[in-house]
Amino acid sequence: MNYLQQIQRGIDYIEANLAHDILSADVARQAGMSHWHFQRIFKALTNETLKTYIRSRRFAQSLEKLANTDERVLDIALTAGFDTQESFTRAF
Repeated sequence: MNYLQQIQRGIDYIEANLAHDILSADVARQAGMSHWHFQRIFKALTNETLKTYIRSRRFAQSLEKLANTDERVLDIALTAGFDTQESFTRAF
């Protein structure tokens, strides 16, 4: 298996678990790589850190929900991993 396939397996895991806590070690395990090696290869291929990628995907998902659902902002914020609506608003 090549690096692209392994990173894609990690990304697939992230996409399937955006509403849950995502540990970088779990993502790396899904990709079949060590934690540190996965982070290095991910950064080299995507030009962003794993943490930044997860955060941007959660923001994109939140934006979609804000625009297309009647879900409360607080519920969207909590799903995106924020403790309060205020911290979510500041981050947005």
